[in-house]
Amino acid sequence: MTPSLPTINCHIHLPPNFSAFGTVGEAVALAKSQSISVLGSSNYYDLEIYSEFEIECRRASITPILGLEVICWSDEFASRGELINDPANPGKVYLCGKGLRNWQNPTHRAKELMARIRLADDERMAQMIIKLKEVFVKGGLLPGVTHDSIKKSVAARSGVSVEQVTLQERHVAQAFQSAFFELCPDNRKEPLTTILGAEPKGNVDDSVTVQGEIRTHLMKAGKPGYAPEKFISLSEAVELIHELGGLVVYPVVADGMNPKSAFEKDPQTLVRNLTALGIDAAEFISNRNSPDCLSEYVAVLSASGISVTAGTEHNTTELIPLAPECKGKSAIPSDAAMAFFRGTCRLIEWQDGATAREKLEAQYA
Repeated sequence: MTPSLPTINCHIHLPPNFSAFGTVGEAVALAKSQSISVLGSSNYYDLEIYSEFEIECRRASITPILGLEVICWSDEFASRGELINDPANPGKVYLCGKGLRNWQNPTHRAKELMARIRLADDERMAQMIIKLKEVFVKGGLLPGVTHDSIKKSVAARSGVSVEQVTLQERHVAQAFQSAFFELCPDNRKEPLTTILGAEPKGNVDDSVTVQGEIRTHLMKAGKPGYAPEKFISLSEAVELIHELGGLVVYPVVADGMNPKSAFEKDPQTLVRNLTALGIDAAEFISNRNSPDCLSEYVAVLSASGISVTAGTEHNTTELIPLAPECKGKSAIPSDAAMAFFRGTCRLIEWQDGATAREKLEAQYA
């Protein structure tokens, strides 16, 4: 009997990123309990966590893939008003670097680029926190939330140093939701409506729902708590990944956006666009995609020499299974699963060498 493919997840987020997991150890223990053979992380901007991640994975007999997610900007696409893989912002691009060989000893240029990214993010989050506090004060509430207090809280929860924390919008929304619950232990609908400037649609006693309401009504572009984002360029993002010794991997959204972006409007267009950028690897967060769409894109990309992988992201508090699935919890089609396995083998060889790839391939013979 032919053995089944190993269960592989090439894209999750680990704390101190906003994550479904409390700690690195929790993520790896859950992966082991769910028979994950390869587990890849694509964290934002601090790579120190990978020392612990590598140790925990090796101890659990899981192959780690060390990666980076970078948010960047393309003036060319922005000038044409074309969406790439962000559903709302023409010119905004998500890229991943996989199989980082130099994460422990980044080059001077890599350190410079990461420092620029972190400084811009820190300044933006500090501005948004101040603006959100002003909104809450106008609504009659004084939350005891500061940029430093949120970073310290995230660090304590994640078991890392404050210096390792780069705040994300979800961290800030979570902090203000928690403060709101403390200030309004009951009868929350009226004060929340005042703060949001709109009646909340969901359960005002559910923490995740209220975090979503805060982000939607206060933190998005044009809202009172918003501060503009600053990005490195697309070419600088590619440079950063190369400086860290990684492969550039493009995250595909496909029918996770409706309508699909101009960049990804069909598989053939996506291949042409990736080829023009010199990118020969792509990744799916497959629970966004229908099985038919996933199969179509994977087949065309693979036939064009673009390797593919899949992951789950786990960048919310929802603890979904670590084994990638399609939209509606449908199984990944067998042809796509095989392509994801081959793409993962490529990453393993890039990161750890041919022997490591052969070891993984031996699980499927």
